[in-house]
Amino acid sequence: MAQNGFVVDSVDISKIAIDMLKNRAKNFNITPLVSDLDNFTPIRKYDLILMINYLDRELIDRAKGWLNQGAVMIVETYMQDEVNEKQDSNPNYLLKSGELKEIFKAFDILEYREFFNEPYEQYRMKKSSIVAKNRS
Repeated sequence: MAQNGFVVDSVDISKIAIDMLKNRAKNFNITPLVSDLDNFTPIRKYDLILMINYLDRELIDRAKGWLNQGAVMIVETYMQDEVNEKQDSNPNYLLKSGELKEIFKAFDILEYREFFNEPYEQYRMKKSSIVAKNRS
């Protein structure tokens, strides 16, 4: 996104990950932020928020308030399903079928999918993704 001229804030709890980003993205408009998302306060409102392979339902609810009017939030992560090869996953960190549509019921849902994860991953798992536009 930064390579295409977008202003990007990148948040991670890992200082090592943020330091790696700083080294790789010196020439781009990225604000790297070391923060635990449980305590994160944004430095601005956003036109787009991405949450990939991470599920914190409370964070999703808070992040909805960080969006500008007409902004988009994209969430993609793993879901509960009997076909998952890794059955011992903590169900608190797995979506239920259709759950993202319920979470974003006050938004315009631009796309919703349930699908299998990428073939290079260690375990075959179902995932769910949503692209939702903020109405307010």
